[in-house]
Amino acid sequence: TMSARGNQSLDGELLYRASASGAHLLSPILGGEAWVGTGIVLSIRGQFELAEQAYLEAIKIFEEAKNPSNVGWAQLNLASCVLAHTDKARAIEVLKVVADEAVNIDLKHLAQSDYAVMLASTGVVTESIRVAEEIFAARLQYDDETTHARAYVDLGELYQLAGRKEAARPLLLEGIRRQRELGIQYMLVDTLIYLAEITVEDEKADWSQVGELLDEAHGIASRIGARIKLLNVARIRLTYSSRCESKSAFIVAAEEALRLTQECASLSECSSTLRILAAELEYHGKLEYCGAIRRALGDDISGPCHPGWRALLSTESYATVCVLSVLMAKEALQS
Repeated sequence: TMSARGNQSLDGELLYRASASGAHLLSPILGGEAWVGTGIVLSIRGQFELAEQAYLEAIKIFEEAKNPSNVGWAQLNLASCVLAHTDKARAIEVLKVVADEAVNIDLKHLAQSDYAVMLASTGVVTESIRVAEEIFAARLQYDDETTHARAYVDLGELYQLAGRKEAARPLLLEGIRRQRELGIQYMLVDTLIYLAEITVEDEKADWSQVGELLDEAHGIASRIGARIKLLNVARIRLTYSSRCESKSAFIVAAEEALRLTQECASLSECSSTLRILAAELEYHGKLEYCGAIRRALGDDISGPCHPGWRALLSTESYATVCVLSVLMAKEALQS
């Protein structure tokens, strides 16, 4: 509740200390939910290690109370909010267990939908589409408007991951409309990002629409303190600034994206940001700088490569790589 409708979630560590101090004094249902809520807030903040510990505490309490539905709820959040970013294989395993064992139909649908999205993100397309389309049809039989909104969003995201952009677009637009009406900020920011990603890739991109989507998504992500979502917005803005603004705006966008990447301290997140930067340097004809990034990331490529920058960007320090990448981009655009 703190985060879903647009309020700040800066006090995750305070909630963690509160749960550690008082959850055991409550009934198992309330004590477990205190830990789940703490995990959700910490997940939004991108504090995944602490969030995982909160979810594991919740699971322990619910298991001791012999409450399988709440165990499944905590496991679902652990997989979707933490493991999806840190260990996809484990996330898929956990979601499959929840989907198979859930008695509550809403929990089963949530787990199946997230399971399908995770499968699609690893390249398993046919099975993920089958599952997602079945869940979409089932959800539309409900009377709950939030369930309808999520149905459109989840299938749209799945189609996007499966490469079916034109099928995804109308679903995401409908999901955005419904989420705006319902005021569900946390879901909405993701949907805005999905649509912006699709629009950026259009042959004739509507850059004004991209800018509007990014501004709205940035505003929501800032209000709820969602650092990973801010990073996702910043990465798209990097492409946006490169293609339709000035070189100085491109550098500012690169600095912001790499600053947020540095805060994540994640190899996969660092690689993702650097690949986007490389693509934009290639777009501007700075091929030796693009080659330096890709060689440093271990890609086997032909073509020009700046040997000095390749060596510098091969360091194991995420923070150093992020700082150096900004300097390299400035040099490339001035050359």
